[in-house]
Amino acid sequence: METVAAISKKVLFEEELSITCITEYGFSWEDMRSGDKVIPLEGARFDLNFEGFARGQGINGKIIGTDYMNIRADGRFLLTIYGRITTDDGVNIAFYEDGILTPSEDDPGKAGLRLNMRLNTADPRYSWVNKLQVWCVGTADTENRKVKVRAYSE
Repeated sequence: METVAAISKKVLFEEELSITCITEYGFSWEDMRSGDKVIPLEGARFDLNFEGFARGQGINGKIIGTDYMNIRADGRFLLTIYGRITTDDGVNIAFYEDGILTPSEDDPGKAGLRLNMRLNTADPRYSWVNKLQVWCVGTADTENRKVKVRAYSE
């Protein structure tokens, strides 16, 4: 059986994203970001629309999507993301990600991202993405609404 250390990881692509719209559900983004108010016992929900670009060896194109973020009362950020990459040659690749966001204790407004991604398309030029397990690591700047992510695969 293969160990985790033996799995060769390569950078599939890098993303640079901007949050374009935030939908709030009874608790404000600014209160969450500033820490001025405690997360309600019910938790808090935000829909974060984003867009940007993916650049890499095999995938290059525009990304759009929505993160259906839930923040638990204990401060754990749970991410559920759906979106689309439209490659430079016009192919649509759907993606789904789930993971966590961990706010920085040292740098307010900054956070780390850890995500699992699945890609899907029926276009034969990119059907190879359907078989990939993709892990993503990144950072978020909640003040400037910018996100950078690096996607890895085997």
